[in-house]
Amino acid sequence: MFVMKSVHGKILVLLCMTSLVIATVVLIAHSGAVGGESAAWMQGLTCSDETHDHATGYAAIDFFSGDGSYMARTHCMVTSEGGTDWAWVWILVGLNVLVIAGYIKIFIFWRRAYLQEEEQDRNTKLMDLAWIFLWCATCGYLSSIVLFFWPGYRLLALALCPLAFFTWKFAANLDAFRLSLSAKRLARQLNESLKEQNERLSREVEIATKELRVATLEAEQANQAKGEFLARMSHEIRTPMTAILGYLDIAMEEGDCPPGCREHLQRVQRNSNHLLALINDILDVSKIDAGEMAYEFVPCSLSEIASGVIELLQKKADTAGTRLSLEIDPDVPDWVRTDPTRVRQLITNLVGNAIKFTRNGDVRIRIGSVTDGQGDFCGVELRVSDTGIGMTPEQSVRVFEQFNQGADHVAREFGGTGLGLTIARQISRALGGDLTVTSELGCGSEFTCTLLCAACEGPEQASGADRHKTTSPELYKAALGGRKILLVEDTEDNVRLVRHHFGKIGVEVELESNGQAGMDRVLAEDYRGNGFELVLMDISMPVMSGIHALREIRLAGCDVPVVMLSAHALMEEQQRCMEAGASAYCTKPIDFDALFACCVDLLTGDRRDAA
Repeated sequence: MFVMKSVHGKILVLLCMTSLVIATVVLIAHSGAVGGESAAWMQGLTCSDETHDHATGYAAIDFFSGDGSYMARTHCMVTSEGGTDWAWVWILVGLNVLVIAGYIKIFIFWRRAYLQEEEQDRNTKLMDLAWIFLWCATCGYLSSIVLFFWPGYRLLALALCPLAFFTWKFAANLDAFRLSLSAKRLARQLNESLKEQNERLSREVEIATKELRVATLEAEQANQAKGEFLARMSHEIRTPMTAILGYLDIAMEEGDCPPGCREHLQRVQRNSNHLLALINDILDVSKIDAGEMAYEFVPCSLSEIASGVIELLQKKADTAGTRLSLEIDPDVPDWVRTDPTRVRQLITNLVGNAIKFTRNGDVRIRIGSVTDGQGDFCGVELRVSDTGIGMTPEQSVRVFEQFNQGADHVAREFGGTGLGLTIARQISRALGGDLTVTSELGCGSEFTCTLLCAACEGPEQASGADRHKTTSPELYKAALGGRKILLVEDTEDNVRLVRHHFGKIGVEVELESNGQAGMDRVLAEDYRGNGFELVLMDISMPVMSGIHALREIRLAGCDVPVVMLSAHALMEEQQRCMEAGASAYCTKPIDFDALFACCVDLLTGDRRDAA
């Protein structure tokens, strides 16, 4: 007996059983009441007088047809003339076949769809219902066709037994089927829920976007404030550094220094240069973070750059008792196209770092070539190895982070800000490569840098006189002596410093102390036809800034070459000057050799006409 899981199912079973009992009682009562009339009653229901027409003599077959006493449906479907109504028989047979074919098609589709699902996703209740449909077709329509021609009514009862079993098995647990019937409602509810969730997420995204915009704006403002702070601090620090380094050079030029004084001056100079290097590193990191680091790809010689770095750092290496060596593979081209300034900075940082952590050891620079899959040159590999203190694997990971030197005691013992390697890695990546390190504690380190670059033809070699032109004070004096030059500068120390260095090459520099006065003087002299041949102008001055004064000079049609002097080292400041019409830009502290060379170039070269 099946366990009914719903009240309605139990009521339905009760009604069916009651109807069956009532029908049985009525039949028995009717049989007893009419008794002997039963034969006549049955005779009245007989469609044909033929009996045993369908008996086959096989007990197993004749059992289903009542030993031939049952009649096929064709015996009962007769016309008024007494013959079988074959037209309607075949219509009914055809319709039954059509319905059976439809059932089979539905079942095949149902079965395939069921098997295509993953086992855990299959709906077994729906598949049970499909089997019930198939049994209905078998028992109902197929038996109907058979009974037209062979009265196997008992066979129909046998077929109905499994149908009744599966039907009540299915009906016994209809609650599990309820979900299938509710699929459309559940889909609607799911869509509504998804719509509500999407609306909620949209609101949250909108809120998050607004918060992100606010955070971005705050970050931009903070970055702008940082840039302004760095620009101001750079200017404020570089301005006195100009005087410090300049007057140190003057003091060391004097031959009457007291005993021991020159050594003290050298110490001050060394530490001043170190302070300036730290300022430059901080500015470079700021430029890298802001994506404002400028790169210029021109033909250059890696051997010359590396040799220049060794020459620059040789004194530092000698102080540490460290030997420097340079090896360049013969297959490295003499000239490549890259940024020589950044490559020099990269090599200087790596070699300077190696010297700092190596005492009485060796620092070796090796430059090799990198080839592509076809064996063609595509870049260089720079290796800087040392025999210094080395690093642990953990320190090797952290060494490229800003303001990190791998361990706290390293910073205390060896000094530095921990920015050199950060800048070196960013430069190497900007030049198409990368910077990595392998190290062992106590056994030294090796930094490997790859740079993508192409081999190229070198620039035309300058003549000996031309090369000497950029370094000879005599040629500076010959090119600039007697020139009418104006300096617009408000800092007395810097004025005296500039006049001192220009006086050494025989140039007397005239002075104005603010931007307004400088502009008026330049225009007035130009109007009288006795204009200045060169103007050196500081950017930050009272009354009128140097950039404003420069714009007014250009707007008045005066094309005198103007070299802008500034303690600002940020790229945007240089761009502002060049956009205003500057002929050149020089940062403080002033490299006077570079300034003299620039002045000579402006006054004697083609740049005079382009100013």
